[in-house]
Amino acid sequence: MNSNFRINITLMHAINISNFGKNIFYYRFLLSFILFIILVFFEIHGSSIGIYSQILNSPDIVLFGKNRPIRSDEWFVNTPLAFSQYYNAFPYFSDIVRAHSTDMFLMYGQAVKDWPVIFRPFHWGYLILDPGKGLSFFWMGRLIALFLSSFELGRIITRDKHFLSFTYAVIMTFSPIIQWWFAVNSIAEILIFSQCIVICCFKYFISESRKRLLYIIGFIYCSISYIFSLYPAWQVPCAYVFFVVLLSLIFEYKKVISFKKTDIVLFLLSFILITIISIDILLKSIDVIKIIKNTVYPGSRFCTTAGISMLDFINFGCNYALGMWLPIKDVLYTNNCEISRMFDFSPLGLILAGIYFLKNKKWDYMINFLIGIQVFFLAWCIFNWPAWFAKITFMYNVTFRIILAIGIINVILLIRILAIWKYSISRTIQITLSIFMALFSAYTVYISSPTIFNFKYYTITFFTIFILCFFVLSKHYKCFSVMTVLLLIWSGGMVNPISHTAASISESSLIKNIQYINENDPGIWIAEGDELGIQNIPIMAGAATINSINTYPVLARWELLDKNHDFKNIYNRYAHITMIIGKENNNKFILNFPDHFTVFLQNDDLRKLQVQYILTKNKLDLSDTDVRYTMIYNDNNFYVYKLQYLW
Repeated sequence: MNSNFRINITLMHAINISNFGKNIFYYRFLLSFILFIILVFFEIHGSSIGIYSQILNSPDIVLFGKNRPIRSDEWFVNTPLAFSQYYNAFPYFSDIVRAHSTDMFLMYGQAVKDWPVIFRPFHWGYLILDPGKGLSFFWMGRLIALFLSSFELGRIITRDKHFLSFTYAVIMTFSPIIQWWFAVNSIAEILIFSQCIVICCFKYFISESRKRLLYIIGFIYCSISYIFSLYPAWQVPCAYVFFVVLLSLIFEYKKVISFKKTDIVLFLLSFILITIISIDILLKSIDVIKIIKNTVYPGSRFCTTAGISMLDFINFGCNYALGMWLPIKDVLYTNNCEISRMFDFSPLGLILAGIYFLKNKKWDYMINFLIGIQVFFLAWCIFNWPAWFAKITFMYNVTFRIILAIGIINVILLIRILAIWKYSISRTIQITLSIFMALFSAYTVYISSPTIFNFKYYTITFFTIFILCFFVLSKHYKCFSVMTVLLLIWSGGMVNPISHTAASISESSLIKNIQYINENDPGIWIAEGDELGIQNIPIMAGAATINSINTYPVLARWELLDKNHDFKNIYNRYAHITMIIGKENNNKFILNFPDHFTVFLQNDDLRKLQVQYILTKNKLDLSDTDVRYTMIYNDNNFYVYKLQYLW
């Protein structure tokens, strides 16, 4: 084969690859939609609900990876709540959870057949599909939407450099903190809608007038959806971050932005509409809001600092490299969810931003504004602030969860600098700074859990971060992007399992029998015993259960057992509830954790609570002259007792 022919083949290959990439970019929304349909059709999701296969002796549904017991807020709370809605036509207020009227939209937001669900698009699948496909719709819809919204904002941040935009999207979607919290606390929704707000506003400002109506509608919709993501500890700082990004874009493109009086009127009308709709939804849940504000936990939180010392921030706030090992190692002093971080390469982005700020006479608004808000966030972590300041800035709800927003700033700073600054750094500084970053990363891995890692982990961490940082400093951006994507697919993509269907629930004989019992002779249930995972089993079969997750307390119920309110500080909270029958205890209520208490019951207490069925793994031979226990189900070490009160 002559050399000219080989060159032609190489050029044709390059052109084909280039065209392939361009086609994927051009048809990205269509391809994403097709992928979404396929994934939902085959009921693919990332839930750890397969843990119930071990509890219920039902089919295991994991195709790849493994279930995560630590993700209990997902498999033990959020998903059972979602499945319970199928048994009473998706009401706004359900009588299944807590065996008492329970707000299903506001607290642990679930799918409801009520107009506010318009602003929870990822719950729509539950309303029209069976549980397995609804679960897939929820998981895959959020994953794909987060990636697409991040990519589109990345294009704006990087001035349409696709490689860096793709890298930004992967970091925002698969960073460990995103994946370890993916199905709860609305972390995906917060990032999706905040980024979409920026995109809609930016597109509005630079677009022709005939397209502006579409973007203003998107702004209104995303704003309301953002408000009802309802996790202020993340919402408030993320709102600051993306507002600063939007503000910097307005300044950057001020010469091409045409803003007329009619635009001011339109935005004012938009804010009025957002306010009216939000207030109308909140009024539906006003009584619930009052109850929650008066609880001991979470109560009316008021923070004047995030309470993170400088040393703790250095040790645990910048330990993004630990995320490389969290899929295969469990830390000891806390848990993998709490220790996970954005894969933000801190403090590299801040260092380069500082150098850019000092060396360039021409301002980059985004870099400078983000440095400013980062300084404020770091000060909020370390220092105590006046209460009035916390209130007017809405920071009074912001705890150590601010670490998420700090990480996002670091990511945007780094990607922005790579996109706009043609810097030149000497080889000596490249190597020195890369060594510093690598040593620092290995140190944060060591300090996070010194007893579970060894020299092998520190060495791999060192060389991985050294290479990545060297690629950045030597301007090998494509190498950096490829390696970062591969690393994030591992450190974030391996967190949640790739699972199929909801067979661990739907194929369970226990679930089917509870469903049969409840349909033929409905009554109030409790789950007895301290067995992990059983308290929310009955609600997945449609059975009203007192000690299913109490997202807020039913005070009147507990006061039947506590006439003098001696234990109100224990049960007046969001709580997982363990119920023990027949065991004497000096304290009827015991607080196990801030979100978990145990209550000890006797037969007379069961009568007061009007309990008719008990699900337990214990044999209960507690019949007396007042109450008769009849075992009506016994399989796989589970027992169901029906109670008959004799007077």
